[in-house]
Amino acid sequence: MAKAIKLIIVIFPLFVIVMGISILLTATQSAKSENLDGYIYIDNGAWWLHIRFDNTYGTGISPGVANIYNFEFTIELNDNYVWNATTATMGDFTLTREGDTWYSNQHPNMPDYAGFNLTFPIADLVAPAVVTSSISYNLDGGTAGSSAPTSYDSADSLQNITIPEPTKTGYNFTGWTVSWNGSGNTPTISNGTLSIPANTTGDITLTAGWSAATYTISFDGNGGSTPSNITVTYGSTYGTLPTPTRDYYTFTGWHLGSPTGELITSSSTVSIAENHTLYASWQVMQFNVTFTSNNSALGTVTNEMNSTPQNALGSYSSTAVASSVFSNFLYWTDENGTIITTNPTCTIESLTENTIRIAVFSAIGTAVAASEGGEVRANYTTIDGVDYIHVSALCALNYDFIGWSTSDGTDLSAYGKSADIPLSLVEGKLIIANFELISNTNINDNTNTENDFV
Repeated sequence: MAKAIKLIIVIFPLFVIVMGISILLTATQSAKSENLDGYIYIDNGAWWLHIRFDNTYGTGISPGVANIYNFEFTIELNDNYVWNATTATMGDFTLTREGDTWYSNQHPNMPDYAGFNLTFPIADLVAPAVVTSSISYNLDGGTAGSSAPTSYDSADSLQNITIPEPTKTGYNFTGWTVSWNGSGNTPTISNGTLSIPANTTGDITLTAGWSAATYTISFDGNGGSTPSNITVTYGSTYGTLPTPTRDYYTFTGWHLGSPTGELITSSSTVSIAENHTLYASWQVMQFNVTFTSNNSALGTVTNEMNSTPQNALGSYSSTAVASSVFSNFLYWTDENGTIITTNPTCTIESLTENTIRIAVFSAIGTAVAASEGGEVRANYTTIDGVDYIHVSALCALNYDFIGWSTSDGTDLSAYGKSADIPLSLVEGKLIIANFELISNTNINDNTNTENDFV
């Protein structure tokens, strides 16, 4: 009877089994039953074929008798191994090859009637050539690990190669995709392990996948309000940024590292690959400040400022000064007439808007004053039971008297340089003597003396 045995090669002690080679052994002989197996191995650099034949003999078969039977077997080599020999000899025992089938020309000596073990040296066994192929990386700006392999050798069994995870600033690694052009079966990669099937050759390219990382942005109000954190994506713009508030200051922007660092706007690209803080910068507000008098003939103010821009955090003061004993300071008001203070000195601190302060003066009884270019005299008199104020104007050198006026615009054009003006007409008002400079061509000795006051 004949029996076919497909062998799975295993590791035996003392020698190395040739992996990737399978042997199909088929035996024919006259015994009732048999077991036949074998393997090819390497020992000290030499190839060997080992055959084991277990005999179960029948009645009438005696041990030690030659030519009881002959046997034959077939060796099939896979994975591109080639054995070119036509005979194999061990001692006086010879195997002869015809095609893929080997025959014995005699049966082996079986002194124990149990079978035999034969080992033949193998010449001309050709193993498949080792092919080295490249492993390259498409990292899209990333960096491969220092231990990343750059090549692999073909092998007659599955290879599992560890591929370290690459890195890229501002991005999270999402995995590899495999491109391959070669022979054999397609390599695959999973969880950082590149699996290359047996007898596969060809260059492999691994392409890294990335996703942009996100980071938390916190804010330092630098004396102002502190907005809530936001989340930004690396490589994208910061997007809408909050606007903090601070009394007496105008917000001027967000900065990296410090209030004077790089200015960051909503269109700035996120290039910091970590959580980071933006710092607010500020500029003190400025507002116009004006101090003025309600009537410059009755009183003046110091430090008028005349609507000049001033620092909102400054302190600004003006003092109201009455023009004569005939006028009196009453109070300071704002532009709407609201009384601010009755103190002659008005102080403004911590501006929040353009500010005007007005010193309010009033005349004490009926007062008389002179404009530039002269002097006045006045006294009360009664004529025919009617009260009058007698006024006289004295011109300075090169000035001429041009008329009387009052602080509220009462018409006094009918009265001359020396006149009696009804008290009922000017009571409680300021009477002003007005003068003008005479041109050179008209200069005459118009100077009055003390005797000119009448």
